[in-house]
This record gives sequence, structure tokens and C-alpha cells, in this order.
Amino acid sequence: MLVNLNEGIKSLVTGCPGLTNINVGGCKLLTDQSVAYVASFCPELTHFKTDQGLGAFITGVPKLTNIKCSGNMTDEDASSLAAGCPSLTKVQMCYCRKITDVGVMALALSDLTHMDLSGTCISDAGLTSLAANCPKMVDIKLKGCKGKDPYSKELDGVTDVGVASLAASCAKLTHVALDDTYITDAALISLATGCPGLESVNLDRCNGG
Repeated sequence: MLVNLNEGIKSLVTGCPGLTNINVGGCKLLTDQSVAYVASFCPELTHFKTDQGLGAFITGVPKLTNIKCSGNMTDEDASSLAAGCPSLTKVQMCYCRKITDVGVMALALSDLTHMDLSGTCISDAGLTSLAANCPKMVDIKLKGCKGKDPYSKELDGVTDVGVASLAASCAKLTHVALDDTYITDAALISLATGCPGLESVNLDRCNGG
């Protein structure tokens, strides 16, 4: 008979307070309560991977620098993460379709250097806000950021406008993934002008508007 592993996680984190790296991604026997235990009893945590909600992180995990989330993450989770984890430098929330500009704006922390927003529902507005607040950004992935309806003729995802803002504010960028987005020549010209240190650019399946 399947049971959840919440009590096991509780025992682990209370018994090993020095844990710095926890990966519970893909653990279907865990619930949000497990994340609450991690948030409450792991003061040294720096790296965390999970498929559960992150609301409990609003209580504070001050040393957390790296987090990787699954498609279950929401804008509310992003806000909790930003409020409780001010030291974040790397956030991966690819294919979290419930993440919109609201969540990205909340997570626009000044020390962020790496962010994977592939497959999220962000638009130029969210990208512009992120770029303006994250001048240390060196690696950003925006694969498939076409807004809520990837088949709509309205360009409500990431376009040349958002990339221009990114290039203007994040001169330290070395890696950019824009595959399967609506960008055109204008975006590439912006990157060439604003980010001379670029080492890697992914433009696979970029079909413009």
C-alpha cells in the first residue's frame, strides 16, 4: 500500500540540520507538507529540487541559492520564494505553465545570475521587469515563451521588445536561449549591441511573428 513519505522527510531534516542539498524531484509520495518541513528545519540549505508547492518557503530559507521546480509552481509560489529566499542566484522553473509575469516580477532579485523560464507564460512585460532588476544575469533560457496560447496570432509571449530590454539591462549575459519564440532580426541586433560577451545563443525554431 502506497503511503506518503512526509514523516520520513521530517525525521531526515530534523535529524540532519546540516543538510545543504536536497533533491526530491519526482517523488510522488511527498506532499507540500514535506516542503514545509524542509523550510522549517534546514537553515543551511543552499540547493533544492522539488515538484511540490513552495508556499512554506515564505517563512525563510535565507541561504538558499539554487532551486529547481516542476510544472506545479505558481505565481504565489514564486512570491513566497522571493520573500523567504533573498540569496537566490539560480532559479529553474521550466514548463511551469502557471508562472506568468506576476511571478517573474516577484522573483526579480538583484543577485540572480541564472534563470530558466522555458515554457512559462511570461511576456515582454515580465522579461523587461526581470532585466531591469537583475543586472548580474549571465544565463537566461526563454525557450517556447509564447504566452498563454502558443497558437494565437497575438504575440503575447517574448518578442523583440522584451529581448531589447534584456540586452539593454543585462550586459553580462553569456548564454541566451530563445528557441521557439517570436523574435526576429531586431532581437539579434539588440543582443549584438548590448551583450558583447555572449558565448552561446540558441535560436532553434525561431519563426518570428
